[in-house]
Amino acid sequence: MEQFSSDSLHTPVSYAVSHWGSDPYIQGAWSQLSVGGSPLDREVLGSTISNRLILAGEACHVTYPAMVHGAALSGIHAAEAMSRKMKKMTDQDGSEGLPVVVIGAGAAGLHAASTMQNVLSGSDTMEQVEEGVKQKGVIVLEASGRTGGRVHTTPLPDSMPPSRSTAHTSTPLPFPSPDGEKNCVRVDLGASWLQQFPDNFLAMRAAELGLKLHPTDFQSALCAASDGLPLDDLHTMVDKLCDVAVNEVDKASVGGPAGKKSTDEEDGSDPNVAVDLSIVDALQQYIISLPEAEQRLANLALSGDINSDFGYFLHDTSARHALLELGIGNGDHYMQEGYSAVLEPVARDLNIRLNTPVSRIDWSGEEYVDVITSTGEVIRASHCICTVPVSILKSPDKLSFDPPLPAPHLRALRHIHQGKCEKVVLRFKTGGGRTHPMGCIAGTIALLVLLYCTAGPSDQPYFPMQLDWNEWLDMTDCLGVPVVVGFCVGEEACARHHDGRSDAEIAAAASRAFQAWAWHRNQLTDR
Repeated sequence: MEQFSSDSLHTPVSYAVSHWGSDPYIQGAWSQLSVGGSPLDREVLGSTISNRLILAGEACHVTYPAMVHGAALSGIHAAEAMSRKMKKMTDQDGSEGLPVVVIGAGAAGLHAASTMQNVLSGSDTMEQVEEGVKQKGVIVLEASGRTGGRVHTTPLPDSMPPSRSTAHTSTPLPFPSPDGEKNCVRVDLGASWLQQFPDNFLAMRAAELGLKLHPTDFQSALCAASDGLPLDDLHTMVDKLCDVAVNEVDKASVGGPAGKKSTDEEDGSDPNVAVDLSIVDALQQYIISLPEAEQRLANLALSGDINSDFGYFLHDTSARHALLELGIGNGDHYMQEGYSAVLEPVARDLNIRLNTPVSRIDWSGEEYVDVITSTGEVIRASHCICTVPVSILKSPDKLSFDPPLPAPHLRALRHIHQGKCEKVVLRFKTGGGRTHPMGCIAGTIALLVLLYCTAGPSDQPYFPMQLDWNEWLDMTDCLGVPVVVGFCVGEEACARHHDGRSDAEIAAAASRAFQAWAWHRNQLTDR
């Protein structure tokens, strides 16, 4: 395996690497709709399972799926739904005195617990629960040793402790003492941006907290392939491919190429529902028909830019619905203090039990829900809000339901999958002219650099093209020190460059890929 060499001109002084795919309580990134899926599946997944059980999370939010504020809103809506159920109960209800249990301390779980706690304390603006129903409060059960879920801010020092130079670990460095804070910057290994900024209620909270926000103009990004050649028309090609894909699906619906129904016919779905195609099936013929130069650009747009939004197999991602879900680019802002700074105030006043994985939810009782932890502890709850990721909901060896989830929820789960995306954050030395290979480039191109490193020659015939590091984010202007963030997106890319490697090996390989691209890019610009 590759390691840093002592004579490398731009060896990072420190690094941090995510391990979302191997995290036993996360197992992936954000959710996507597969072929045949639709926003209705998200709505169904977030609907009440019983009077005492409901699911929540970004996968359950129709308007803002795959986003932190979508997860938070889903948690709030789930708590409101459970509180309405409480209102209908009488003082003879057998759940009197039992706590409300929230499973998961990510954005959804924290906001669900906070909302429910406000309802039970009478400080919420909603109508209060019937006075005769007394609950013990809210307990949040979090499987890992921290709060935040897929929001994970970690410090990045100006040097790497020897004990972490070769370790393969997803455990972050502890936040430094006040005396050492000046040598660290905060970086996000998970969610990074306040997306859909004008409509994002977390953006208002960030402003109220006085956080330093940096707007990100994704449309002004520097786009270049691994050989350094610019891709000035990349965004135009992305827009064109999205239009073509949607048109191909519409053609398939009226007698064109065979597609897949948006719901499962074997489950009694309407035979007149619209046909769906995968993104690859919808675009393959169009891309193959293009002239060579445009075909290469289209391949990079598909495998780099579009795939970066999904992180899931494009052969099984819905062209009809996934491409139409809101994504990045609507006034997105990056928080200098890290995303955790927005969630930490919510967690502060909650009763959270860390390192408490839940293995089973027994909702067979009419007057309570039994939540069983991995140690066999049984916590009897009046109501339960479960906010674990989709990948865990689909893994009965991780979390089982007794009885099983209702058929509509199971159908919805079949159409919602979790993508894969890993990050590597590299900090370089400041001063003496030794910064990262591109110097301070963020000032002229906003924050995002799109970097495409192909697994083979740039004209490889494989469709869709296989990429290594899809994007690089230059954080120099934002953080005040030379820091770049690389994104390894998709199952295949992560298998080649991330899985099974130590953090040091991942960081070394990523650094070399970035330096190679920077060298090519500088050679072109110096001509």
